[in-house]
Amino acid sequence: KSQESLETNLERLVDILDQEIATKKEFILSSLINNAIEQPEKITIYSTLVGLLNVKMFSTGGEFLVLIMERLSKLIDDAEWRNVQLLVRFLSDLINCNVVMGASLLRLFDTLIASATEPGVKPSMRDFLLYTVLQCLPWIGVYFNESKDEVEFERLLDILETEIEKRDKSYMPTIRVWSSDNPLPQIEYIDSLWIQIKSMRSNNWEDNWIIRPYLAFEGKLESSLQHPVPAFELPPDLEHTLFPLPSVVFRIFDTQDLPNRPEVPKLPRFNSIDRFLVEDAIY
Repeated sequence: KSQESLETNLERLVDILDQEIATKKEFILSSLINNAIEQPEKITIYSTLVGLLNVKMFSTGGEFLVLIMERLSKLIDDAEWRNVQLLVRFLSDLINCNVVMGASLLRLFDTLIASATEPGVKPSMRDFLLYTVLQCLPWIGVYFNESKDEVEFERLLDILETEIEKRDKSYMPTIRVWSSDNPLPQIEYIDSLWIQIKSMRSNNWEDNWIIRPYLAFEGKLESSLQHPVPAFELPPDLEHTLFPLPSVVFRIFDTQDLPNRPEVPKLPRFNSIDRFLVEDAIY
Protein backbone atom coordinates (compact mmCIF):
# COMPACT_ATOMS: atom_id res chain seq x y z
CA LYS A 1 0.00 0.00 0.00
CA SER A 2 1.40 3.36 -1.00
CA GLN A 3 2.41 5.74 1.76
CA GLU A 4 2.20 8.72 -0.58
CA SER A 5 -0.69 11.19 -0.48
CA LEU A 6 -3.73 10.64 -2.69
CA GLU A 7 -2.80 13.71 -4.72
CA THR A 8 0.72 12.41 -5.38
CA ASN A 9 -0.60 9.01 -6.42
CA LEU A 10 -3.10 10.61 -8.78
CA GLU A 11 -0.40 12.69 -10.44
CA ARG A 12 1.81 9.65 -10.91
CA LEU A 13 -1.05 7.59 -12.29
CA VAL A 14 -1.93 10.32 -14.79
CA ASP A 15 1.67 10.34 -16.02
CA ILE A 16 1.55 6.56 -16.48
CA LEU A 17 -1.78 6.66 -18.30
CA ASP A 18 -0.54 9.50 -20.48
CA GLN A 19 2.17 7.18 -21.78
CA GLU A 20 -0.14 4.19 -22.24
CA ILE A 21 -3.35 5.74 -23.52
CA ALA A 22 -2.29 5.98 -27.17
CA THR A 23 -2.27 2.18 -27.48
CA LYS A 24 -4.73 1.20 -24.73
CA LYS A 25 -7.29 4.00 -24.79
CA GLU A 26 -10.50 1.95 -24.90
CA PHE A 27 -9.28 -0.39 -22.15
CA ILE A 28 -8.21 2.49 -19.89
CA LEU A 29 -11.40 4.52 -20.32
CA SER A 30 -13.64 1.48 -19.91
CA SER A 31 -11.74 0.51 -16.76
CA LEU A 32 -12.34 3.95 -15.28
CA ILE A 33 -16.08 3.56 -15.82
CA ASN A 34 -16.09 0.04 -14.39
CA ASN A 35 -14.15 1.10 -11.31
CA ALA A 36 -16.44 4.08 -10.65
CA ILE A 37 -19.48 1.80 -10.77
CA GLU A 38 -17.93 -0.99 -8.71
CA GLN A 39 -16.42 1.36 -6.11
CA PRO A 40 -18.88 4.25 -5.81
CA GLU A 41 -17.23 5.49 -2.62
CA LYS A 42 -14.25 6.42 -4.84
CA ILE A 43 -16.21 8.16 -7.59
CA THR A 44 -14.61 11.52 -6.83
CA ILE A 45 -11.15 9.96 -7.14
CA TYR A 46 -11.93 8.61 -10.60
CA SER A 47 -13.55 11.87 -11.69
CA THR A 48 -10.41 13.74 -10.58
CA LEU A 49 -8.32 11.32 -12.60
CA VAL A 50 -10.46 11.94 -15.67
CA GLY A 51 -10.18 15.69 -15.09
CA LEU A 52 -6.38 15.50 -15.01
CA LEU A 53 -6.38 13.40 -18.17
CA ASN A 54 -8.61 16.01 -19.79
CA VAL A 55 -6.01 18.67 -19.00
CA LYS A 56 -3.33 16.68 -20.82
CA MET A 57 -5.49 15.29 -23.65
CA PHE A 58 -8.61 17.36 -24.32
CA SER A 59 -9.93 15.06 -27.05
CA THR A 60 -9.76 12.10 -24.68
CA GLY A 61 -12.16 13.86 -22.31
CA GLY A 62 -14.74 14.15 -25.09
CA GLU A 63 -14.27 10.52 -26.08
CA PHE A 64 -14.74 9.51 -22.47
CA LEU A 65 -18.14 11.23 -22.31
CA VAL A 66 -19.24 9.45 -25.48
CA LEU A 67 -18.21 6.15 -23.90
CA ILE A 68 -20.12 6.97 -20.71
CA MET A 69 -23.33 7.66 -22.64
CA GLU A 70 -22.93 4.45 -24.63
CA ARG A 71 -22.50 2.51 -21.39
CA LEU A 72 -25.51 4.31 -19.91
CA SER A 73 -27.70 3.15 -22.79
CA LYS A 74 -26.43 -0.41 -22.37
CA LEU A 75 -27.13 -0.42 -18.64
CA ILE A 76 -30.67 0.83 -19.26
CA ASP A 77 -31.24 -1.86 -21.88
CA ASP A 78 -30.04 -4.45 -19.36
CA ALA A 79 -32.17 -2.96 -16.54
CA GLU A 80 -29.13 -2.57 -14.26
CA TRP A 81 -30.80 0.22 -12.34
CA ARG A 82 -28.32 0.71 -9.50
CA ASN A 83 -25.46 0.92 -11.99
CA VAL A 84 -27.44 3.39 -14.10
CA GLN A 85 -27.71 5.69 -11.12
CA LEU A 86 -24.05 5.32 -10.17
CA LEU A 87 -22.95 6.09 -13.72
CA VAL A 88 -25.10 9.23 -13.85
CA ARG A 89 -23.59 10.23 -10.49
CA PHE A 90 -20.09 9.71 -11.90
CA LEU A 91 -20.94 11.76 -14.98
CA SER A 92 -22.31 14.51 -12.74
CA ASP A 93 -19.20 14.65 -10.57
CA LEU A 94 -17.10 15.32 -13.67
CA ILE A 95 -18.51 18.85 -13.55
CA ASN A 96 -16.39 19.45 -10.45
CA CYS A 97 -13.28 18.54 -12.45
CA ASN A 98 -14.02 20.95 -15.32
CA VAL A 99 -14.74 18.11 -17.76
CA VAL A 100 -18.48 18.66 -18.25
CA MET A 101 -20.36 21.87 -19.06
CA GLY A 102 -22.86 22.72 -16.33
CA ALA A 103 -25.63 23.74 -18.71
CA SER A 104 -25.38 20.48 -20.65
CA LEU A 105 -25.60 18.41 -17.45
CA LEU A 106 -28.75 20.30 -16.49
CA ARG A 107 -30.17 19.53 -19.93
CA LEU A 108 -29.59 15.84 -19.29
CA PHE A 109 -31.45 16.15 -16.00
CA ASP A 110 -34.26 17.98 -17.79
CA THR A 111 -34.49 15.08 -20.24
CA LEU A 112 -34.81 12.56 -17.40
CA ILE A 113 -37.39 14.64 -15.55
CA ALA A 114 -39.39 15.25 -18.72
CA SER A 115 -39.58 11.49 -19.27
CA ALA A 116 -40.59 11.02 -15.63
CA THR A 117 -43.47 13.48 -15.93
CA GLU A 118 -44.94 12.45 -19.25
CA PRO A 119 -48.70 11.75 -19.08
CA GLY A 120 -49.37 8.10 -18.36
CA VAL A 121 -45.86 7.20 -17.25
CA LYS A 122 -45.96 4.41 -14.69
CA PRO A 123 -45.11 5.44 -11.11
CA SER A 124 -42.13 3.10 -10.75
CA MET A 125 -40.45 4.58 -13.84
CA ARG A 126 -41.25 8.13 -12.70
CA ASP A 127 -39.81 7.53 -9.24
CA PHE A 128 -36.68 5.88 -10.59
CA LEU A 129 -35.92 8.82 -12.87
CA LEU A 130 -36.60 11.41 -10.17
CA TYR A 131 -34.37 9.54 -7.74
CA THR A 132 -31.64 9.22 -10.37
CA VAL A 133 -31.42 13.01 -10.53
CA LEU A 134 -31.85 13.52 -6.79
CA GLN A 135 -29.02 11.18 -5.80
CA CYS A 136 -26.52 13.24 -7.82
CA LEU A 137 -27.22 16.50 -6.01
CA PRO A 138 -24.97 16.00 -2.96
CA TRP A 139 -21.97 15.82 -5.29
CA ILE A 140 -22.81 18.83 -7.47
CA GLY A 141 -24.93 21.19 -5.37
CA VAL A 142 -21.96 23.19 -4.13
CA TYR A 143 -20.74 23.66 -7.73
CA PHE A 144 -24.03 25.06 -8.99
CA ASN A 145 -24.49 27.15 -5.88
CA GLU A 146 -21.43 29.15 -6.96
CA SER A 147 -21.77 29.01 -10.76
CA LYS A 148 -23.34 31.07 -13.52
CA ASP A 149 -25.92 28.27 -13.91
CA GLU A 150 -27.26 28.78 -10.38
CA VAL A 151 -30.62 30.13 -11.60
CA GLU A 152 -31.19 27.13 -13.85
CA PHE A 153 -30.17 24.82 -11.03
CA GLU A 154 -32.69 26.47 -8.70
CA ARG A 155 -35.34 26.00 -11.41
CA LEU A 156 -34.47 22.30 -11.51
CA LEU A 157 -34.87 22.04 -7.74
CA ASP A 158 -38.27 23.72 -7.90
CA ILE A 159 -39.43 21.24 -10.55
CA LEU A 160 -38.18 18.32 -8.48
CA GLU A 161 -39.99 19.57 -5.40
CA THR A 162 -43.26 19.96 -7.32
CA GLU A 163 -43.05 16.48 -8.80
CA ILE A 164 -42.04 14.84 -5.51
CA GLU A 165 -44.85 16.44 -3.54
CA LYS A 166 -47.64 15.55 -5.95
CA ARG A 167 -46.89 11.81 -6.06
CA ASP A 168 -49.60 9.44 -4.87
CA LYS A 169 -48.21 7.42 -1.96
CA SER A 170 -51.33 5.54 -0.94
CA TYR A 171 -49.17 2.40 -0.90
CA MET A 172 -47.26 3.55 2.19
CA PRO A 173 -49.23 1.48 4.77
CA THR A 174 -48.31 -1.70 2.87
CA ILE A 175 -44.55 -1.09 2.73
CA ARG A 176 -43.88 0.21 6.22
CA VAL A 177 -41.16 -1.61 8.13
CA TRP A 178 -42.62 -0.79 11.56
CA SER A 179 -46.20 -0.12 12.54
CA SER A 180 -45.16 2.93 14.57
CA ASP A 181 -43.17 6.09 13.83
CA ASN A 182 -41.63 5.94 17.29
CA PRO A 183 -38.69 6.25 17.73
CA LEU A 184 -37.88 6.78 14.03
CA PRO A 185 -40.36 7.97 11.40
CA GLN A 186 -41.14 5.66 8.49
CA ILE A 187 -40.15 7.68 5.41
CA GLU A 188 -40.48 6.67 1.78
CA TYR A 189 -37.08 6.66 0.05
CA ILE A 190 -37.61 9.63 -2.28
CA ASP A 191 -39.18 11.75 0.46
CA SER A 192 -36.30 10.85 2.76
CA LEU A 193 -33.65 11.93 0.28
CA TRP A 194 -35.54 15.12 -0.55
CA ILE A 195 -35.66 16.05 3.15
CA GLN A 196 -31.91 15.46 3.35
CA ILE A 197 -31.28 17.45 0.16
CA LYS A 198 -33.23 20.41 1.55
CA SER A 199 -31.19 20.23 4.75
CA MET A 200 -27.97 20.22 2.72
CA ARG A 201 -29.23 23.12 0.60
CA SER A 202 -29.94 25.20 3.71
CA ASN A 203 -26.39 24.44 4.86
CA ASN A 204 -24.84 25.82 1.65
CA TRP A 205 -24.49 22.30 0.21
CA GLU A 206 -21.88 21.26 2.75
CA ASP A 207 -21.36 17.69 3.96
CA ASN A 208 -18.90 15.79 6.15
CA TRP A 209 -18.57 12.65 4.06
CA ILE A 210 -17.67 13.16 0.40
CA ILE A 211 -13.94 13.32 -0.27
CA ARG A 212 -13.18 15.89 -2.97
CA PRO A 213 -9.60 15.35 -4.18
CA TYR A 214 -10.12 17.62 -7.17
CA LEU A 215 -9.94 20.63 -4.85
CA ALA A 216 -6.19 20.02 -4.55
CA PHE A 217 -5.89 20.41 -8.35
CA GLU A 218 -8.26 23.34 -8.77
CA GLY A 219 -5.79 25.58 -10.59
CA LYS A 220 -4.68 22.84 -12.95
CA LEU A 221 -8.22 21.63 -13.71
CA GLU A 222 -9.43 25.15 -14.44
CA SER A 223 -6.86 25.40 -17.23
CA SER A 224 -8.71 22.80 -19.32
CA LEU A 225 -11.76 23.21 -21.52
CA GLN A 226 -15.13 21.59 -20.85
CA HIS A 227 -17.18 19.24 -23.01
CA PRO A 228 -20.94 19.11 -23.52
CA VAL A 229 -22.73 15.98 -22.42
CA PRO A 230 -23.60 14.12 -25.64
CA ALA A 231 -27.29 14.17 -26.58
CA PHE A 232 -29.26 11.43 -24.87
CA GLU A 233 -32.76 10.03 -25.07
CA LEU A 234 -34.31 7.19 -23.15
CA PRO A 235 -35.44 4.15 -25.14
CA PRO A 236 -39.08 4.44 -26.25
CA ASP A 237 -40.26 1.09 -24.85
CA LEU A 238 -39.47 1.51 -21.14
CA GLU A 239 -43.14 1.32 -20.20
CA HIS A 240 -42.81 -2.46 -20.48
CA THR A 241 -39.70 -2.60 -18.30
CA LEU A 242 -39.66 -3.54 -14.61
CA PHE A 243 -38.31 -0.73 -12.44
CA PRO A 244 -37.48 -0.85 -8.71
CA LEU A 245 -40.55 -0.77 -6.50
CA PRO A 246 -41.04 1.91 -3.83
CA SER A 247 -39.58 1.31 -0.40
CA VAL A 248 -39.27 2.76 3.07
CA VAL A 249 -35.77 3.56 4.27
CA PHE A 250 -34.95 0.89 6.86
CA ARG A 251 -33.51 2.43 10.01
CA ILE A 252 -33.27 1.05 13.53
CA PHE A 253 -30.68 3.37 15.08
CA ASP A 254 -30.71 7.08 15.83
CA THR A 255 -27.97 9.32 17.15
CA GLN A 256 -28.76 8.63 20.84
CA ASP A 257 -28.46 4.86 20.35
CA LEU A 258 -24.67 4.93 20.10
CA PRO A 259 -22.37 5.34 23.11
CA ASN A 260 -21.42 8.94 23.76
CA ARG A 261 -17.67 8.37 23.76
CA PRO A 262 -14.93 10.19 21.80
CA GLU A 263 -13.73 7.00 20.10
CA VAL A 264 -17.23 6.15 18.79
CA PRO A 265 -18.15 7.96 15.53
CA LYS A 266 -21.39 9.89 15.77
CA LEU A 267 -24.28 8.59 13.69
CA PRO A 268 -25.72 11.41 11.55
CA ARG A 269 -29.34 12.33 12.17
CA PHE A 270 -31.86 10.75 9.82
CA ASN A 271 -32.66 14.08 8.14
CA SER A 272 -29.04 15.03 7.37
CA ILE A 273 -27.35 14.45 4.04
CA ASP A 274 -24.52 12.65 5.82
CA ARG A 275 -27.00 9.94 6.86
CA PHE A 276 -27.91 9.38 3.20
CA LEU A 277 -24.23 9.25 2.22
CA VAL A 278 -23.43 6.70 4.95
CA GLU A 279 -26.42 4.53 4.06
CA ASP A 280 -25.69 4.77 0.34
CA ALA A 281 -22.08 3.71 0.94
CA ILE A 282 -23.23 0.47 2.60
CA TYR A 283 -26.01 -0.16 0.06
